[in-house]
Amino acid sequence: MTSTASFTHSVLRHATGPRPRKPQSHRSSPTFPSSLQAIQSAQHVLEMFRRTLTETDSASAVLDRMLNRLTKIAAELRKLTTQ
Repeated sequence: MTSTASFTHSVLRHATGPRPRKPQSHRSSPTFPSSLQAIQSAQHVLEMFRRTLTETDSASAVLDRMLNRLTKIAAELRKLTTQ
């Protein structure tokens, strides 16, 4: 590695900042409402990512199917929380 490449590698490696800490485990047990919230968060993230893609991109169709599945799962979870 040349000195310029070495310097660039060093700068880029440290430019990302400290590594994120591992998430601490929660002591509460999972519930239907918390599971529903996790599904809704996943839907939101996937939708924001899907919007960055072009409609001709094949990944867009795959993400659409995944979002449809998550919508059905969320509907089932809502049914379980109202029982």
